[in-house]
Amino acid sequence: MARLSEPFDRGGDALVSSGQRNSHMVRTARAVEVAGRHQDAAGGQPCHGVATRLAAGGPQVQAAMVAALDDDAQEQLQRERYERRRTALLPALRSAGFTVDHSEAGLYLWATRDEPCRDSVTWLATRGILVAPGDFYGPGGANHVRVALTASDERIAAAVERLT
Repeated sequence: MARLSEPFDRGGDALVSSGQRNSHMVRTARAVEVAGRHQDAAGGQPCHGVATRLAAGGPQVQAAMVAALDDDAQEQLQRERYERRRTALLPALRSAGFTVDHSEAGLYLWATRDEPCRDSVTWLATRGILVAPGDFYGPGGANHVRVALTASDERIAAAVERLT
């Protein structure tokens, strides 16, 4: 099997962190099936507890990522899913007085009301909407919040309703 990157071959935090990030990306049936079949590099035993193995990183994550990255249909479904969520949430944020900056694609919207980000976090939290304060990501985010599009469609719809 081809190696995707060096951090998968190292122990410690790099291995665990990469495994944790990638385990959330390999939800396709084919990816889980491949990871479940993959033999444990240390002992040649079949992998049991696929979710645990994926979270731990290592060759199982590599096999699952190869399968996931080779699934163009799943990639298109994910793009469409996040675009639908963006299309729903963007006008709702704007109607609540937010401007959305540099958020043309991806999993997050960077929103601001030109106030300290913690004020926006509090305002949104009183409406049952959880966001990340922008200053957590550096001084450039001091007036922004990061709104995740990774919530379920139902949670996004609830946020839209609360904002409008």
